[in-house]
Amino acid sequence: MSALSGASVPVPKMYLFCEDKTVMGQEFYVMEYIKGRQFPDANLPGVPADQTRAIFEAAIRTLVQLQTVNTDGLHLEGLGDKENYFQARLEKLYEGYKRTERKAVPKAHQLMEWLKNNLPKENRKPVIFHADYRISNMIFKEDEPQILAVIDWEAASWGHPYEDLAYFCFPFHFPAELEVLPTGKVGYYSEGIPSEESLLSLYCQLSGETLPLPDWTFFLGLTLFRVIVNIQTVLAQLTDSPVPFPFPVESIANMLEPLADYACNFVGVK
Repeated sequence: MSALSGASVPVPKMYLFCEDKTVMGQEFYVMEYIKGRQFPDANLPGVPADQTRAIFEAAIRTLVQLQTVNTDGLHLEGLGDKENYFQARLEKLYEGYKRTERKAVPKAHQLMEWLKNNLPKENRKPVIFHADYRISNMIFKEDEPQILAVIDWEAASWGHPYEDLAYFCFPFHFPAELEVLPTGKVGYYSEGIPSEESLLSLYCQLSGETLPLPDWTFFLGLTLFRVIVNIQTVLAQLTDSPVPFPFPVESIANMLEPLADYACNFVGVK
C-alpha cells in the first residue's frame, strides 16, 4: 500500500509499520481510516440494479488501473519472485493442499496435474496480483459507485493479469447446489450484476486485450483449485481446533469432492 500511494490505484494512506512484536504480540501497521460503504455480500442486497452494475464496472476499471501501474520505480521488493511467480504459486498451492489433506479427494489431484501440464505458454510481464480481489475488499463512496480504497493486500505478490480477473469472475461458475455456507452466497445472482461476458468485454476495452482471452479456462481452473485449497485449509483448522464451531463442519467437508468433480469437468478432465 505504501508503494502504491503515488500511483492511480486507490489505497489507504499508510502511517506506520511496526516489526517489534513486543509492542502488541505481533507485527502490525496503521493505515488511514476511509469512511465509505463496504459490501460483505457481493450480491449487494438492497442496492438498485443500476448501481450494482456501476459498482461491478468500477471494480473492473480499478483492476485495470492496478495492472497498468508502472512498477519499475516502485519499492516492491517484498512481493516475491518476479521471474518464476507462476511456478512458485503452483508449488505453494500443491504443498498447501497436501499438507492439509485429511481425506483423499482424487479429483483434486487430477486437477493439480492438469494445471501443471497446461501452464500458459505466453510469456507475460508480471503485474501486481492482489490475490483476493473481490467486492468485499473495496470501500466505496457513500453516494456513488466510486472506489475509495482497495484493502486487504496481505497476500499480494507478482502474478499474471488474468489471475485477479478470474478470481473476480469465478462466482459466475460456482455451482448453485454447493451454496451451503451460512456466511452468504458465493455465486453472483443479483439483478444488475453484469454478465461475465460484459465484464470481460469492459476489461478488454480498458486494457487493450481481445476476446476470447487466451487460456481463460486455465485461469478459472486455477482459481477453482485455489478455492478448494482454501476450503480444505479452513476445514483442517476447524477439525484440529478444540474450540467448537457454530455450525456443522460436515457442511464444509461435503463441498470438497463435488467441487473438485465440477472443476475437473470444467477444464475437461474426465
